[in-house]
Amino acid sequence: QEFSWMGVISMRANDMEILRKRERCPSCGSTDHVPVHVEPYASPGLRKYFDDHYMGRASLAFVGFNYELVECVNCTLAYQLYVPTDALLSEIYDVWIPKSAREELRKASQLDDYRYLSEQVQFLIQHLRLPPHAINVLDFGFGWAEWASMAMAYGCNVSGAELSDERKAYARSVGIKLVDAHELPAN
Repeated sequence: QEFSWMGVISMRANDMEILRKRERCPSCGSTDHVPVHVEPYASPGLRKYFDDHYMGRASLAFVGFNYELVECVNCTLAYQLYVPTDALLSEIYDVWIPKSAREELRKASQLDDYRYLSEQVQFLIQHLRLPPHAINVLDFGFGWAEWASMAMAYGCNVSGAELSDERKAYARSVGIKLVDAHELPAN
């Protein structure tokens, strides 16, 4: 069910606002976009993704809605038109992803996983042509802070923004400075 409040289109399911429509391109602010891909969340491919990725824990309250990828006419950024609200993000982090996920991730990590993270941080340092201690990075949506921890190991100054209280507590425990995502500038 779709409704509009103060120009913001939202989608509700089970009396919970779950998706909100981006009215502007998150990069340039343009309101003009063209569709790139539209697929119902109930499609076999997306349902399989949710079942596999979240191991059957996804509530799929938004099954009656579409995943919509659009391209900004002005800057050509491709972005998701409807994005999860804080309520849905809280459900994803607190219900869909179990508290044991950190340990499962650690056990499943292989040398190539760490090598990949290391190569990303090395690329950043080489690209910026600065010593690591002079680089400030923000890992937005850091999850279990694998990338942020690697950047810290290289000597970068790392801050992170995350919605999950459990993941924020973990980040604090490994020395990552937390930033409230709601206090970041809009542009």
